[in-house]
Amino acid sequence: MSHPTTSRLATSVQTTVIDGGEYNPSLRTPGLNLRYGKVVGWDVTTQLADIQFSDDGLILEQCDHLSNYTPTVGDHVYVLVFGPDLIILDRIASEGEGPSLFAGASFGAGDGNLRLNSNYAAAGDFANIVFNIPPPFVFAGRFVDDPFYGKYNTGPVYVGPSGQIILAVSCFMQIGTDASNANMSGTGYCSPWITPRSRAYDVPPAVAFSCAFTGSTGQMAMVSNLTVVEGFDPGAHDIKLICASMGAYVYFGLQTIVAIPT
Repeated sequence: MSHPTTSRLATSVQTTVIDGGEYNPSLRTPGLNLRYGKVVGWDVTTQLADIQFSDDGLILEQCDHLSNYTPTVGDHVYVLVFGPDLIILDRIASEGEGPSLFAGASFGAGDGNLRLNSNYAAAGDFANIVFNIPPPFVFAGRFVDDPFYGKYNTGPVYVGPSGQIILAVSCFMQIGTDASNANMSGTGYCSPWITPRSRAYDVPPAVAFSCAFTGSTGQMAMVSNLTVVEGFDPGAHDIKLICASMGAYVYFGLQTIVAIPT
């Protein structure tokens, strides 16, 4: 498939069918199956597709699909089946020409330098948390590996028709000391800041969308958070990570963000 994680999940199905085998095994949870098929019809008006399963030749008409994948006749696809219900997930990257669900996936990663926030809110004072660290910001975007300039972020993130984004955020955090070098206890937060290129609105960083770590001086952890955010306009968005703390100074590093429009 077009995404490494899904590729690993679906290896047995893909290998068996593409290599000419007749058996189309499925990955199973109770009542849930991952199947392999081919797009044999596409209705531009209804935005529904006809698919044919490879093992028995059965054609299923008027099937729905994830909104960020547009089926194209000839695409080899994976289909998630739950009882009588099914939805087309995505095409296999090497087996078709249609745009992929994960074609819009974006990634950003920071370096290992630890940066200390300049201030912090009092313990429990959620109203006065100030997201102020980094710069330098870590942006989600598409990366180009240029032989001269090396890897650089081309950005931005393109939100699909659903207006939803899956956001995975991770960050290394370590609790610091106060100005007198005394021990402290507190919480660090690393949150996405989302702004469309149109500047029609702004979604500032918030505790609700943060990955967080609570501890005392010297304690550290690599923490992560996965959330689905929705209600965005389709189109280009800038998504960057920014950090804050409450109750203590906190060091931040290795910020990572993955954004997948769904």
